Amino acid sequence: YKIISYENVVDTSKEGVVAYLSSSLFPGVGLICAEKIFNALGENALEIIENNPSVLDDIKGVTKNQKQTIYTKIIENRLVDKIFVKLYQIGLTSKMVMKLYEKYGLDTLEIIEENPYKLIYELEGFGFKKADEMAMKLGFPFDHKERLKALIVFTLNNICNQYGLTYLTVNQLLTTAYNYALTKTNLSVDDLVIYLNEAVYDNRLTLEEDRVYIPAIYSSEVRISKKINDVLSIPKTKIKEDKLKTLLTDFERINGINLSTEQKDAIYKALTNKVSIVTGGPG
Repeated sequence: YKIISYENVVDTSKEGVVAYLSSSLFPGVGLICAEKIFNALGENALEIIENNPSVLDDIKGVTKNQKQTIYTKIIENRLVDKIFVKLYQIGLTSKMVMKLYEKYGLDTLEIIEENPYKLIYELEGFGFKKADEMAMKLGFPFDHKERLKALIVFTLNNICNQYGLTYLTVNQLLTTAYNYALTKTNLSVDDLVIYLNEAVYDNRLTLEEDRVYIPAIYSSEVRISKKINDVLSIPKTKIKEDKLKTLLTDFERINGINLSTEQKDAIYKALTNKVSIVTGGPG
């Protein structure tokens, strides 16, 4: 389906208009003020106020603050209607529309039309593919700089998650990003270097020598290496092999189990080395 138009319809009966104006959408107006406005302007009150807010000056008992609130909120609600129409037209679901509006409010359209790829970093549930789909519908070119930066970050995230890597070399990253979405453009792999550097400057990526990391992974790697260095600096505890064998024999007898040669060797290495790396399936 395709959304052509959207409008927040308000019941134009007295009950509908009064309920609307006295709702939480119009703080400080209240029931009495809302009734005065309907009695003076009738069922077209909202449209009349939108076109000529000075009509409120002729209604006794409506304060300056109430007048300002009523006019401002009517205009805001009209803007919200326009925002929702545009978001639906570019293929967003109701859930996504609400998430965007709750985050950016009346600035939603301006932010999206300026850089839809911003959503990747600021809103959960918006990945590169969705942002790219939105950008294409908004008329962004394939070689737009924000698209190229987001593409590079997406490629690194995707490859590292898929293959359990912590980084790619610059050439690996840019070649993979190019092959993913840029073969139909006039760009070359070398043209992407500038956008890689911009992504690094924006703190979307971390570059160390020829290695490119996702910042969170890089920080984790640095913390782990520091922890390992701290452990390695502790004096090594000496354990006699004969004593360890006796302890393992007692352990097997007490627990009614028999450890394999490989298991015993693993225990011995874990107790006699400061750092051990365990790989393979659990257990």
